[in-house]
Amino acid sequence: MKIVNCTPHDVVLRDAKTNENIESFASVGIIPRVSQENNFDGIFGAVEYGELENMPEPKADTMYIVSTIAFDAAKASGRNDVCFPTGKMFRDKDGRIEAVEFLATSKKYK
Repeated sequence: MKIVNCTPHDVVLRDAKTNENIESFASVGIIPRVSQENNFDGIFGAVEYGELENMPEPKADTMYIVSTIAFDAAKASGRNDVCFPTGKMFRDKDGRIEAVEFLATSKKYK
């Protein structure tokens, strides 16, 4: 299976037990976005998400790494070829994420 990274940064997977990097996916420069409309009155408001934009067309045996918002929009439109970085977040000394534990292909809330 081909994995295409559609986020603005490289995605590195790291084994949480050994702390070793196990896979890296360079950004391909295609960044899917979800349109949004912000409605607020004072300090609280609501966000209404719209269409998924700039998402590559499905290809056989290809999975696309996207943001969690793009993931939700893609799943809502029936796409099953998307995943997002999650799990344990490994951070550098400045607090920036440098690796994650795995790629999720589904979400479930308790």
